[in-house]
Amino acid sequence: MEKFDWHYIGQFGQLGPLSEAQVRDLIKEGVILAETHVWKSPMPQWLRAIDTAEFKDLFAIAAMPAIPSGPTIPPAIPHRAPQTFAVDPTMTMVPYSDRSRVVAGVLQIVLPLGIGRMYLGYVGMGITQLILSPCFGIGSLWSFIDGILMLCGSPRTDGMGRPLRQ
Repeated sequence: MEKFDWHYIGQFGQLGPLSEAQVRDLIKEGVILAETHVWKSPMPQWLRAIDTAEFKDLFAIAAMPAIPSGPTIPPAIPHRAPQTFAVDPTMTMVPYSDRSRVVAGVLQIVLPLGIGRMYLGYVGMGITQLILSPCFGIGSLWSFIDGILMLCGSPRTDGMGRPLRQ
């Protein structure tokens, strides 16, 4: 039986419990990064994912050659200094969400009960809209306006922080 005892701190707070296999999948998908803090009982404190024995192997990076020193690009004009480029090691590729903003917007307008928000992974907001729907139609109006905003480009990410497709 698989144990669901892992937690991680994501863009929207603490998430879990998850199995080790689920955490490995999130690492492979780029949701959990090397610097993301993870924890399970009986660990005394939160650790970066790369610092855990269970996940360290998933972050193994081939050794890069050293950045050459000195001018690497000859100057185009003799009196100008060579150009240098900064390398940002924190840049990462974030995978796109499998959810569509257009589908969410249409669901939100056609079924104004927070269904579009739940589809995107914003379950709390969707349930709030669902609960408020019978209350003088406030939730329905909110959902309808929210659906229009979704079609116009808001929100930009799904509930897991991944960029939405158009």
